[in-house]
Amino acid sequence: KEIILPATTEGFLFASKNRFLLSERFDLPPLATPENLVTASDKWKLFDLAIQNDLPVLPSKSLTQSTIADIRDNKSDITLPALIKSRAKVGGAGFRKVDTVEALSGYYEQLGEKAENDYFIQPYVDSKDHSLSVYCEDGEIKCHMLCEAVLSGKNPYAIPLSIQFTQHEEVLKIGKKLLKLMNWQGVCDVDFIVDNQTGKPWLLEINARF
Repeated sequence: KEIILPATTEGFLFASKNRFLLSERFDLPPLATPENLVTASDKWKLFDLAIQNDLPVLPSKSLTQSTIADIRDNKSDITLPALIKSRAKVGGAGFRKVDTVEALSGYYEQLGEKAENDYFIQPYVDSKDHSLSVYCEDGEIKCHMLCEAVLSGKNPYAIPLSIQFTQHEEVLKIGKKLLKLMNWQGVCDVDFIVDNQTGKPWLLEINARF
């Protein structure tokens, strides 16, 4: 049989949904369930899962006029500077750091109707990106690689231009708990930031496409 190796989020989801039909003609790698792939591809769904299971994530709010008003009036646990993120876009697309209420309101207006459904806001943290790349069977990490960003490109929220291997026991511990919870199958990349001041890791997202 020929082998199908998905390389995009859409490809993984298609293969997972149709695994039984495809396996009649092709060999497939271990694949996460469609439900897990949907959760992984939506940062807000992953945030909810993390909160429910006591995993470290930054305070997050939907990008609404009410959220902006609370930040303006110092009634929110999110303070400026802050980072606006897309729920589903990849590669850092749609991310915007805002330093003032005026900049926050301006980006909200620029996004239009998409803002409240597709975007959310978190505190901005001076940090370094860490990526935990794994292969799992039944939620158990069988092998892993941990890297940290060394050099960013023009978009500091995109895939870095240069990385180096590293060790971080807390990042690995959080990743193990998350993937066991999801009973993850196959490969994925779990992204974190590590606070430059405190050394505390924060879970960001799962990239199921590699």
